[in-house]
Amino acid sequence: MSKNTVRKKITGRQLMPGIFISLAISFLLFLYAPVDLYCANVSEFWFDFSTLLITALGMFAACFAVLAVLYLIAMLIHPYVYRIALAGGLTLFICTYIQGNFMIDKLPPLDGTSIWWEKYDILRKDTLILWGIVLAVVVLAAIFLRKERFENVAMFISGCMTLMLLVTACSTALTNGALIPKVHLHISEENEFNMSSDENFVIFVLDTADSREFTSLLEDHPEYRDIFADFTYYENMMGNYSCTMNAVAYILSGEWFENQEPLADYLNDVYLNSPLWEELWSRGYQTSMRMIFVLRMTVWQTISAMFITQQSDQTLIWNLQRKN
Repeated sequence: MSKNTVRKKITGRQLMPGIFISLAISFLLFLYAPVDLYCANVSEFWFDFSTLLITALGMFAACFAVLAVLYLIAMLIHPYVYRIALAGGLTLFICTYIQGNFMIDKLPPLDGTSIWWEKYDILRKDTLILWGIVLAVVVLAAIFLRKERFENVAMFISGCMTLMLLVTACSTALTNGALIPKVHLHISEENEFNMSSDENFVIFVLDTADSREFTSLLEDHPEYRDIFADFTYYENMMGNYSCTMNAVAYILSGEWFENQEPLADYLNDVYLNSPLWEELWSRGYQTSMRMIFVLRMTVWQTISAMFITQQSDQTLIWNLQRKN
């Protein structure tokens, strides 16, 4: 009889509040948050939404299983321990949701600038106040509400909020283009040096290199001037953006990105419909673009590496070939 009672407690309705809260916490941290981040920055990620979703589902399942087991253990130890665990889980879920959705705009920028942490003391105080108030309300509810009523409230809050987050995540993913497959690029040496026998233009864009470095290089190695005798070096060229993709887009189009449209649409329009391409095609040239990715390059050491920028993450090269 005792075994049956224990088995009934393990598999009965008592475990449902723990399952609801485990589901809510796991969904918020490992499904809603990654999906929301991806959908808000679709153009910044190079992989498809399905890649993220598979990984997120795995983390969600693992977190849910661990939390469910912990709640099961708490229930087996003592009903009061289980009640305390429910209160703690509900507090964690509510506070994490509020911080992630309503207090994130107060975080410092992550653009490489130095952070003056003294300016964010108010955020620390707001966080402590939030957790203190929510914890106090949840603890009072756990103390003064009857056992079944508190568990019903915990299931209602966690279930409704999880359903709301699910609807929000699905609608966001469906409406902002997150499900559109991305163009997958790969490095290839095919036709890398396939030039026309008639006339060629090769343009090297070293957008992260200071012009003084190249000038100094020519002064230290005068023999390199013969190698670059047929090249025109624009030492007063100025970049307009801090990254290659945006800088080259401006060079090709002469149009600033004013954030009036998605960045991906702006880049696609520039790279596909640049006036430079139209002019070259009208004169019978074929065009192709090459990306060379270089890591931890500290100096231009050899002639073959002259088109590699110092401390560069990418260099764009155009091979403009006249049609035969």
